[in-house]
Amino acid sequence: MSENNLPLFSVLIANYNNEKYLLEAVESVKKQTYKKWEIIIVDDASTDNSCQIYDHLKNNGKIKVFINHKNKGCGYTKHRCIVEANGELCGFLDPDDVLDIQALEIMVQNHYKQPLHSIIYSTYYEWSSDIADLKLSKSVGSIPSSMSQLTYSGPRISHFATFKRKLYFETSGIHTKFKRAVDQDLYLKLEELGPTLFINKALYYYRQHANGISQGKNIQLARQYHLMAKFDAFHRRKKTNFNNLTVYEYLNYKIEYFNLDAKLGQSRFRRVISYLRALITRVVAKNYRWISHFSQ
Repeated sequence: MSENNLPLFSVLIANYNNEKYLLEAVESVKKQTYKKWEIIIVDDASTDNSCQIYDHLKNNGKIKVFINHKNKGCGYTKHRCIVEANGELCGFLDPDDVLDIQALEIMVQNHYKQPLHSIIYSTYYEWSSDIADLKLSKSVGSIPSSMSQLTYSGPRISHFATFKRKLYFETSGIHTKFKRAVDQDLYLKLEELGPTLFINKALYYYRQHANGISQGKNIQLARQYHLMAKFDAFHRRKKTNFNNLTVYEYLNYKIEYFNLDAKLGQSRFRRVISYLRALITRVVAKNYRWISHFSQ
C-alpha cells in the first residue's frame, strides 16, 4: 500500500469529566507508529477542567474537539463522534484508557487484507495506573463460526475494536438514548454486516477504576443496557437469517433484566419475572410434547 493510499484512521474519544486521564489517552495516539490519524473528541458537557486540556490541544490540526451544548449521554456522544469523523477506519478510545504504540498500524494492515470484514478487534490489558499490574483480559477472543457476539455465552468483541466508517451508516446507528453498554450495541449491529476478525495481541490498555462508566457501582446498570442491546438485536434479526437467540434464551435474558431492575430498587417488576418464568415453563413443556410426538 503506497503512502498516498493509506487510509485515515479516526480515533474517537467521548469524554465526560475525565480531565485526570484524557491527556494520557491523547498522547498514546500521538505516539503511534502509524501516522495518518485524526482524533475526534466529543465532550458531553463536562463540568471538570477538561476545557483546559482542549485549549492545550487546539493548535494541533489533527485533533478536533466538539462540545455538546448539554449533557446528552454516552450513546448520543459516541454516535456524534462517528458523524464528525473523516476517516475510512474508526475505533473508540475511552478517555481513561491508552493505546499500544502499534495499535493503529496493525489494525490498518488487517483492514487492508480483509476489506469485507465489518469489525477487526484485539484483546487488551487491564490495569490501574501501575504498569506492573497488567493483566491480560480473559474474556476477549474469536467467535466460533456457528455463533455470534449475540449468541456466544459472553461478549467476545471488545477493545480495541475497529470498523469501517461507511458500514456504520448502513446500520441504524448507536442507540442515542443508551447511557451504558454503547459499544456492545455497536458491535451487535456491525457484525450483521460482515465477518469479524480477532487479532490475538493486546493493543489496548483498559484502566480499572471505580468511576469507569461500566465499572464499580455502574456494573449492574451497564449489564441492563447490554441486555437491552441484546433484545433489540433479537427483534432485528427475526427479520433476517442472521445468527440469533432462541426464544428460550431471549426470555431468560428478560428475567435477568427484571431481576436487575429489582436489585436496583424497582421491585414492581417482580410480577413480570413471575409471568416470564411461567411463560418459559409453558414453552419448554410445549416443545417437549412436540418432540415426543414426532419421536414416536
